[in-house]
Amino acid sequence: MQNDFRSVYATLLIDWLGATETDVKNVLYKDFQKIPFVKGCALPSGTEDGSNLNIQLSPNPTVANAILTFDHPGGMLHISVLDALGSLVILQTSKSVSRGTQNVNIDMSDLPSGTYFVRVASMNKIKTSRLVKI
Repeated sequence: MQNDFRSVYATLLIDWLGATETDVKNVLYKDFQKIPFVKGCALPSGTEDGSNLNIQLSPNPTVANAILTFDHPGGMLHISVLDALGSLVILQTSKSVSRGTQNVNIDMSDLPSGTYFVRVASMNKIKTSRLVKI
């Protein structure tokens, strides 16, 4: 079966990312065919943007180590450090963690000086914060 790529994009935009059919018609084309291949996806919620994770990095800037502090609701937790291009340089944590305040030591002694991003993903919340190594 062959489908116009615009119909595939339109379906993803509507079913997965929550776009409206009017927006899709304005951007792609008016007579797209919605393809029922995306099922069971939860639409992103504006209230679940990670803003309540309240992560803190100190010291920032750092020479070798930084402490990441945040309150975790419990469950799966992924902490990663990305370089300025978005490439993964450290996978700090990827495991289930109990509820409460978390203090995570991030060892950056092997990394060159520069700007990095610490990404904390917990359930459906994601928060990213900039960390500078000097």
